[in-house]
Amino acid sequence: MFPELLFVLGLVVVNALLSGSELALISLDRAQLATLDARGGGARAAARLARDHNRFLATIQIGITLAGFLASAVAAVSLAEPLYPLFEVFGDAGDTIAVVTVTVVLSFVTLVFGELVPKRLALQHPMAWAAAMGWVLHVLAVVATPVVWLLSVTTDLFVRLLGGGSERTDAADLLALRELVLATGGLADDQHQMLLGAVDIADRSIVGVMTPRPDVVSVSADATVAQARAEMSTSGFTRLPVVDDDGNLDGSPGIVVLQDLMSTDDGETVGDLVRTVPALPESLKVLPALRGMQRGRDAMAFVVDEFGGVEGIVTIEDLVEEVVGEIYDDVDAPVVGPRSIGGGRYLVPGRFPVHDLADHGVDVPEGEYATVAGVVIAALEAVPQVGERATVGRWDLEVARMSDNTVEWVRFVPRTGSEDGSDATS
Repeated sequence: MFPELLFVLGLVVVNALLSGSELALISLDRAQLATLDARGGGARAAARLARDHNRFLATIQIGITLAGFLASAVAAVSLAEPLYPLFEVFGDAGDTIAVVTVTVVLSFVTLVFGELVPKRLALQHPMAWAAAMGWVLHVLAVVATPVVWLLSVTTDLFVRLLGGGSERTDAADLLALRELVLATGGLADDQHQMLLGAVDIADRSIVGVMTPRPDVVSVSADATVAQARAEMSTSGFTRLPVVDDDGNLDGSPGIVVLQDLMSTDDGETVGDLVRTVPALPESLKVLPALRGMQRGRDAMAFVVDEFGGVEGIVTIEDLVEEVVGEIYDDVDAPVVGPRSIGGGRYLVPGRFPVHDLADHGVDVPEGEYATVAGVVIAALEAVPQVGERATVGRWDLEVARMSDNTVEWVRFVPRTGSEDGSDATS
């Protein structure tokens, strides 16, 4: 009985190593995989296997299944036999009860020491676990290649039939990359900021970077080429949306560009020179929008809501600036950001993007808004008046200036008892 017991315990250990390896490889992000690659040896073998989800999952599952099957078989045949006399009182059912008892005990031991404990340890130390098991898993994968191939092909087939797609999303990888960048001291400031920008825009929609409809400079389709050129000269823009006869941006046929105006007689109308541009949903993320506009060679696009109404416009420059920072030209006015006014307080433009507040030491909870004005309106659930206050996170937001229904300036006052300890006074 003793050799059989050692054999079963050995299989439980094998199960533990494989189940821990499964969780360790799954939890590795791209930065950790790159680190393992750089180490070489077993660490590199583990990293390569981790990148092929089908292969390593099938390999580990084969090992776990075999270990569990053999452990159960040996336990039922060899370990249950010494218990038969203890259950003779149950007659013919005694043998069955003995087998069930051994199976329950083995299941408990396997669950605790073959699954839960190793997975907890692997989750806490995934890189160390993966590096230690790299060569073992590699050899097992090579030996089991025919079976692994069959399982992988079958798995892929049924995943596709059930509508599955990519095995892994980039969200966790981007977050891990962001943490890696923040901890890196070897990058220049501009490189550091650019890489952080590329990571941070993963979940940012274009509504947060567009030019809102009230700020859009446009030209009528009935305007002459001379009038359009004058408008461009005044505004400094080389592309303008063209509005319909009623001046409605929702019915805009497209845009007009300076290049076409310069090669056309002054008396011609703008409507004859319209170039169509795409309409992008306001929920579209920055990166997909950037890729789409690059493919279509579009310099500008309309941003529309779910009803087809134009919410604003976005340019390729707007999207690129989210990664590399502001790109100034001769007509660009400097971006006005939050101004410290003492006592931990800030004066912030209403149109300032919420996602840029953190760069100035100001933080607000995430929500369905793109600008500071949107934060105030969402908190008050109404168009505010000068002097009205709203509490958002650790700040009291006070409307400092209005223009008609537009929030122009907002005063951020730290609440009493907030982290900086400032008094919530204006």
